[in-house]
Amino acid sequence: MILTDGDAVFRFGSTTSTALFPTSATSSSRVSFDHRINGGATGVDNGFDMQWFLGLDGRAREFTLSGYSSRTTVGTNQVTYNFVNAFGITGLQASVTATLTDAAFGANTSLVTTLLTLTNNSASALNNFDAFFNIDNDLGGTSLGDGFSAVLFDGGNRVLTQSDLLAAGGPFHSVLYGHGADASGAGNFSALSAQFTDTGADFTALADLGSAGSATTADYGQMMQWRRSLAVGESVTLRADIIASIGATAAIPAPGALAILGVFGLVGARRRR
Repeated sequence: MILTDGDAVFRFGSTTSTALFPTSATSSSRVSFDHRINGGATGVDNGFDMQWFLGLDGRAREFTLSGYSSRTTVGTNQVTYNFVNAFGITGLQASVTATLTDAAFGANTSLVTTLLTLTNNSASALNNFDAFFNIDNDLGGTSLGDGFSAVLFDGGNRVLTQSDLLAAGGPFHSVLYGHGADASGAGNFSALSAQFTDTGADFTALADLGSAGSATTADYGQMMQWRRSLAVGESVTLRADIIASIGATAAIPAPGALAILGVFGLVGARRRR
């Protein structure tokens, strides 16, 4: 699906509805994406791929978002994908919504808001599960030359910043903003991704991993982690924002600014009526 707003472009997976998400919860497949800050379809692409994962309490491994059933669109800049038996869990419904906003924080910026909503229609509560959003940016159109900064905190939210200062047309930056996230991770993409798709349990202890101001010349990845519980019939929405920008410094919103832009992106659990 290709989203447009102004001259910003966000391609979310395949341009068809059926060739997007993996069909198996143990698949290592990921969702490809393009993120063009300006220039429309010919602008520099700063994206590569992303995925949501889920790990149950006492798990043997993490599971990939699967169970796609349908999609809906709103205008040219928003799409929602719906899932049944999401992450291979019987009775778990999910939806993922992506919304593109051009120039959200001034010229040469682009905001993609992603929401994962989970509804527990299974026969029992889901206690202390972990949800993860993992993203691989290729800033400036290449996977090399990116560095990352130490995790920042905006109230109860976590902020990870990635930059490519040398790519032609840059410097390019991407900020991953985890609303209400309980932990974060940053570092080599292949190593980070492998932990989600191997047969072992990972990230069972909440910690901010590998985001203490190091830099890397290898392919770079980021992740946000939320630990939540859902009673039967309960829902929760988790929000991760991708803020891409071109300029001397990254576009990091002032405290509270993202909440104003997206008041629908609530993080707490709510009981279904």
